[in-house]
Amino acid sequence: MTMMATATDVLAAVRAIPDPEIPLITIEGLGTPDTPHLLQEAFVLAGAVQCGFCTPGMIMAAKALLDRNPNPSEAEIKKALSRNLCRCTGYLPIIEAAAKACSKKEKDIFSIREKQTINLLKQINNQDVIVITTPKQKYYKPI
Repeated sequence: MTMMATATDVLAAVRAIPDPEIPLITIEGLGTPDTPHLLQEAFVLAGAVQCGFCTPGMIMAAKALLDRNPNPSEAEIKKALSRNLCRCTGYLPIIEAAAKACSKKEKDIFSIREKQTINLLKQINNQDVIVITTPKQKYYKPI
């Protein structure tokens, strides 16, 4: 699974949840079937979705890139997507989709709901969790 924590894509098999002060975003939180995220829409329009296996990781990696750099070069897009493997599309439609999404300037549904989502995440009851602390991060694992 690929997810985002503060505009950084993270490859993860989630067993513990990072610090609740840092929003954790998965592909399911980006858009809905009625109001897809700009990247989801661009992937469909560019023909970048085939078997669907790599699509969540590609979209989340592209979202992290676009959050950090709304005007990436083709080389920056390729580098951002390089940790994801696609065996169907040949990458060109995926790169085109990311470029197409950054050419749109309107806010996506996730950006509009971001503060509300973060507030809801902060309200989660942390009483039934194990806290795992490392020098750099804090994780919360449900019991």
